[in-house]
Amino acid sequence: MIIHARIDLAGVDLEKFDAYEAAVIPLLDRYGIIMAERLRAEDGSCEVHVLDVPDMDAMERFRSDEDRARVQHLWDESGATGIITHMQRID
Repeated sequence: MIIHARIDLAGVDLEKFDAYEAAVIPLLDRYGIIMAERLRAEDGSCEVHVLDVPDMDAMERFRSDEDRARVQHLWDESGATGIITHMQRID
């Protein structure tokens, strides 16, 4: 399954946001999740992630990961907000 995440970075503490991402992105591999794309707008206003996820169980295990939970405060303090959309491939 493909997940599209759009993260609003307007007014965000980028130091905390980048520290959060540096800690959690490496955790994706534990659950077989592949970061297919990671893009930031040229003006820095948003970031987009395209994730290739084996199944919902893998995503839920990632979301409940203890190491991720330990750095969740960085996301919260950064002020970032995100929208997650489950996508499907079309041929």
